[in-house]
Amino acid sequence: MEVDERTVGNLMKLGLTKYEALAYLALVQLGSGTASEISRLSGVPTTKLYDVLSRLEVKGWVEVLRERPMKFRAKPPDEVLTRAIENVVRAGEEAKAMLREVYERRLDMQRSDVWMVRGLKNVEDKMVSMMKRARSSIILTLSKLALDILDEVNEILTDAYWRGLTVRVLLGGLKREPDLGGVEVALMKPVLGLTIIYSILIVDSSELLLVLPIGIGKGRPRDVIGIWVRDESLARLAEEYVDVVIKTSRL
Repeated sequence: MEVDERTVGNLMKLGLTKYEALAYLALVQLGSGTASEISRLSGVPTTKLYDVLSRLEVKGWVEVLRERPMKFRAKPPDEVLTRAIENVVRAGEEAKAMLREVYERRLDMQRSDVWMVRGLKNVEDKMVSMMKRARSSIILTLSKLALDILDEVNEILTDAYWRGLTVRVLLGGLKREPDLGGVEVALMKPVLGLTIIYSILIVDSSELLLVLPIGIGKGRPRDVIGIWVRDESLARLAEEYVDVVIKTSRL
């Protein structure tokens, strides 16, 4: 049989194996035939042909003629190809829908959530809430302007430390490290005579709260604003920054 490799390849794209495609093409040319006739024309070994024809029957490409010797007949190409194409299209649509859902779910997981928190009380409540639900790590950087909250969160930090969380605290505006019950504490050094005025809280390497003062009078901010972000890449970048500041403070 003169084999059109392109046709064989196209039939394989519709779900047939190479032997199944060759056997079906042989049957289309024969109309009907015995296993030995199909094997001779298709080149499919007789030892494998009965399994091949059985699969083609299950897939609806051929039918068995109850004759002696047993014969097989190809079903009309228009019929089987139309059905095969419909099956492939349906499978493709189902796969596309499933993969789109997985892809969009991944985007949702990677998409950053950003919220503004206004007012000192609201910002402090947010910080406390974040620290209480931490599961693996807490990194807290407090500027001189925000040290008042340290008394409020001292117990939370100590408890997290003794529960096995990684807890690191970086403080500005102090000359001595306060005792936080074993928690790692470092003091920020002024750079060129300047100290930072913002505070940062990073929880579980995925959640970040940046606290900024609004107006400063008599050494205290008139108000504060918090920018809360859930973004792993940004949180890890902030962690790296704090690591550098801590190392610098110990030089």
